[in-house]
Amino acid sequence: MDRIVILAGSITIRVNWNLFEKFYPRDDIKNFGRRVREFCESNDGTVWIGTEDKGLFHFYPESGKIEKFSHPAIYQNVHGLCLDGDDLWVGTFSGGLSRIDLLTKQSKDTIKKDISPNSLDANNVFSICKTTSGDLWIGTTSGLLRYNRDTDDFTRMPELANMFVYKILEDFSGNLWLATYSNGVFRYDVNKKEWKNFIFHKNDSTSLPYDKVISICEDSRKRLWFMTQGAGFAVLIRKMKALLVLICRKVFLVISFIGW
Repeated sequence: MDRIVILAGSITIRVNWNLFEKFYPRDDIKNFGRRVREFCESNDGTVWIGTEDKGLFHFYPESGKIEKFSHPAIYQNVHGLCLDGDDLWVGTFSGGLSRIDLLTKQSKDTIKKDISPNSLDANNVFSICKTTSGDLWIGTTSGLLRYNRDTDDFTRMPELANMFVYKILEDFSGNLWLATYSNGVFRYDVNKKEWKNFIFHKNDSTSLPYDKVISICEDSRKRLWFMTQGAGFAVLIRKMKALLVLICRKVFLVISFIGW
């Protein structure tokens, strides 16, 4: 991969080896958001960009053009994006979960919390992850849910009830990793059906440096990196079964790694 995208507060940088290109609100894209939250590559090579202040945008790499995508059903504070066939799932803060048909560019539906135990557990959707098996996982400010395609509803995971799930990642083994805002990191072993929680321990130098974890990335060497809010990075050394903590407070504003 020859492109790395880093979200750092209000700055979006596309890195292509030695070429740096910055996208920000200017004359040709005056309405572009300053708080970029999420990227999602489409089937045609274009990129969808979710922002927290101006909603959803569509980027065309060949021309460098960025278009605003407006729809009355989609709230402007976007936090999660996920490609699912010809559909794009859009998670928003307080606006629930929307699904866009990319062929027609129309919203199929917007799903919000209701009294049913199989509905969303909150209207704040921060992360969406489609696994290699086709399962769709939803992280909200109140927990983790699995989407049931046959019944078009959700199953809530009791292991993460009332927890703020900030990021979901499937690793090369098919296991799920979940970054939470106050409860550290959870791993779900899909083969053993077991959960494990990684948290900060004051007297353990191989534990998480902080329990507020806001991003996870797996690199080309299959190492897992965790970003905390205010206490730097940590990398999981699988062979040692330990976390190597890398304190780097100057970059604590970075909220996501894409395309490592």
